[in-house]
Amino acid sequence: MLSLNRHFVSGLAFILVLALSPVGAETLKWARSSDATTLDPHLADNAVGINLLHQLYEPLILRHPDGRLIPALATAWRQDSTDARNWEFDLRADVTFHNGEKLTRADVIFSLERARTSSSYLNSILSRMRSVKPAGNDKTIVIQTTNPDPVFPNKLADVFIMNASWAAAHHIEHADKKLMGNGSNYAAINENGTGPYRILSREPDQKTVLTSYPGYWGASSAPQDIDRIEFLPIKNAATRVAALLSGEIDFVQDVSSQDVERLQRNANIRVNSGVENRIVFLGFNTGAKFLKSSNIKDRNPFSDYRVRQAVGLALDRDLIKKTLMRGLSRPAGILALPQWFGYAPALDVYPRQANLNAARALLKSAGYEQGFKVTLDCPNDRLLNDEALCNSLANALSRIGIKAVPRARPFAIYFPALNAGESDLYLASNGNPIYDSTFFLERLVHTKVVGATGLGAVNTAGFSDPSIDQKIAGLATLNRLELRAAALRSIWKSVDELAVYIPLHQQILSYAMNRRFDIKVAPTAFTLFKFEKTQGKGH
Repeated sequence: MLSLNRHFVSGLAFILVLALSPVGAETLKWARSSDATTLDPHLADNAVGINLLHQLYEPLILRHPDGRLIPALATAWRQDSTDARNWEFDLRADVTFHNGEKLTRADVIFSLERARTSSSYLNSILSRMRSVKPAGNDKTIVIQTTNPDPVFPNKLADVFIMNASWAAAHHIEHADKKLMGNGSNYAAINENGTGPYRILSREPDQKTVLTSYPGYWGASSAPQDIDRIEFLPIKNAATRVAALLSGEIDFVQDVSSQDVERLQRNANIRVNSGVENRIVFLGFNTGAKFLKSSNIKDRNPFSDYRVRQAVGLALDRDLIKKTLMRGLSRPAGILALPQWFGYAPALDVYPRQANLNAARALLKSAGYEQGFKVTLDCPNDRLLNDEALCNSLANALSRIGIKAVPRARPFAIYFPALNAGESDLYLASNGNPIYDSTFFLERLVHTKVVGATGLGAVNTAGFSDPSIDQKIAGLATLNRLELRAAALRSIWKSVDELAVYIPLHQQILSYAMNRRFDIKVAPTAFTLFKFEKTQGKGH
């Protein structure tokens, strides 16, 4: 048997490590306005957390920064030609988790089952998944949906795969919304994914350090020039910008619109902008008998669609874009965005300026000629200029007699209150990870259904219309894309006529960074650092 000197072997290993290390490898100091609320991949409830998780865990199918769906832990997928309810996925070989265990079919089945339970934040996305089973060879699974679903693969782009044995060893086999928050379960502050980075240290709300995973299966297809990431939540926008200008931070992902021009003039800073796959809108408590915060005590003004229409007519979206957003918004007349399947361009219109006379006439016809008082709830650390936008909206409504009293609070306080039905009028936003209109219609418009179906999961408005519910349910029988598109446009028309929500705009995000980096804004607003190339220190 061949025997090698152990010093020669260790030296050879060292040379191999150097050879495999990215040439431009360096550290990126990344600042955002808030931290992830958990590292549990099936309990992440905000975009910041999901973005961080995309560095650590991987889905079967990944949405590339340019918007395409690309293979991740699945190399191929196809809809069964004999039974359109079935989707087959071929799993990638030679993938390891960060603890060294190999990815198996059992891990994928476990993860999908965990993610679709009613206690997971992903249950509404996977609500039409009936079962997941092994099929064919040991690298194939089949997912059966309740009805033919031609866009089902789109729903998997943020469904991360966990290691089943690791979960069992740490008693985290189930995703439970009751165990939200850092430190509430083992997976909340620890990870074991297959992603390009792994956690070196984690101090919630302070600092999280990630390093490259040397056993990453995709090392040959992703440059991974950045080999260390220091993630720092910095709530104050001015503090984030100051840290960037001083060199303490390399990359700021939440840049306020008022800072963009100043940063663009700095020769040492690069600013990239792009449209986000997110719609900002106003929501109403339509389902309550009366509003808690209103001076109208015997009925609910927002249960009348004419009042909701009046709110929409009172707003000047172009003025908001020009003065408040400083050009960094695309005004919207519909709750759907152009990149979503089922978008209805004919409905994406809005008054070029506020129509106060028409708004007042609607209020009068609804019996509210004297107006009324109500609290306007807003986050103050979630959207671009959200607190300023809140004040601007309140001012606009005052001109038609609706005295909206702004109440801006941190998202960590605002969101639970909204979910508990405590908000009468609120500023909100939602992204659409599957790029299909059904995501919004099922979650925000359909009557809330208690259970694992996911229908009405984030219908915080309490809106309910049986005829619209029936149309949404009918989508499940349409497997031909042209028929689905026509049906979706019809539903959007009904939603628009009833002013279920009032669309405001699509955000244009800006990222600011040291010129060593050139990180573009993806529509998902998720940065996948494994794809980022650097220009080297000193450039």
